[in-house]
Amino acid sequence: MKLSHRTVFLLYCLLWLSGLKAATVRTISVAQGASYTDHISLKEDSKDMDLMVKFVFAEETNTLTVTLISYRTLFVFWDNVHYTPLFKGRTLRPDQLPYVVEYNPKDKFKATKLFRATIPQPRSEFHFKRWIDYEGLQPAPQEYKMVNDFISQPFDIQGKRTQVTIRLHDIFLLEKVEKKKYNRYNIPFGRDVDLTYQVTIVRNPCFGLDEDITAAKGALESVSSSYASFKNRFRSRVVGSQEALDVFEELKSTLLNQFPRKDVQSDCPDIQTAWDDYNQYVDSIGQMKCVVKVSEDVLGGTFSAEGLTILMSRARQLDKLVSRWLVSIDPMERHDLDAKCQNLINEVNGLIGKNNGRTAEERQAIATFRAAERYFYRTCRQ
Repeated sequence: MKLSHRTVFLLYCLLWLSGLKAATVRTISVAQGASYTDHISLKEDSKDMDLMVKFVFAEETNTLTVTLISYRTLFVFWDNVHYTPLFKGRTLRPDQLPYVVEYNPKDKFKATKLFRATIPQPRSEFHFKRWIDYEGLQPAPQEYKMVNDFISQPFDIQGKRTQVTIRLHDIFLLEKVEKKKYNRYNIPFGRDVDLTYQVTIVRNPCFGLDEDITAAKGALESVSSSYASFKNRFRSRVVGSQEALDVFEELKSTLLNQFPRKDVQSDCPDIQTAWDDYNQYVDSIGQMKCVVKVSEDVLGGTFSAEGLTILMSRARQLDKLVSRWLVSIDPMERHDLDAKCQNLINEVNGLIGKNNGRTAEERQAIATFRAAERYFYRTCRQ
């Protein structure tokens, strides 16, 4: 049965209106090397009218590119455009567009009768929508074409945003009809897809921080090497003399000054992990301790010549520590000096016990140390 023109008009109006559903919102995410591709059906019962829209994020240039891909040739408007004077009858006149567009002046562009019938009356008041709108983005300038195998729009992302919005609207298909002297392009179908994408941009927190990463890893390697050397040198945590203990303390102090703690907070895991490990090594250096222990055969029984030398050395060390305590005005330093004196006294007491000496030389050495001990208690503890 032959359909009347009015029936055809109503059917295609329904077809157009079927595409004007409530706006669809899709939440997507993109990252460097992880694009997003969506499929859009311009006409539900026709697979060859499907579109693909692809979102590609380039972190190095801080850009987001939106690309339309189709099996058919594509045509879009790059601005909102009134039907009149763009169309004269069924002919689309590119020179009436409000922007410059590239095309062959010999080519002709025609709206099919059925497509033209979908434009609501009065047509003079109808306007086509720009194919893409955006928030948080700045479109990169480009040349516009009437006939497109694909359509691409690069955007500069404002600042370091992680949330932007893209809205797709009027998208049209073209059918090429070759003529002898020109090409004619028919517009058989198109509609407002009315599709909104809420785009999450997943940024690499380490991007652009190569120098900071190198610095953090370099500091970690340095403190790790120094810690290993320090630990191996005093592996037993026991030394045989106060002089050796002083060497330990001085080296420990030097390392702590060379490697101060770094209270770094970074979103880059490479940087954060490196500085966290660095701080653990610094803490391990700070927690290392060493004690003096003289072997029993040095001071046990009858003193040897070495034992007498050590005992006299302890007395001199005790005097020097007390002298430093007297001139210091730093409470923390005084506390450390006091502790060193007490450790030295405990060490000697543990070694000589109740031995009062068997020879005059031994008794003199013990008496010298006891005098230094009394001087400490009288000066630092009263």
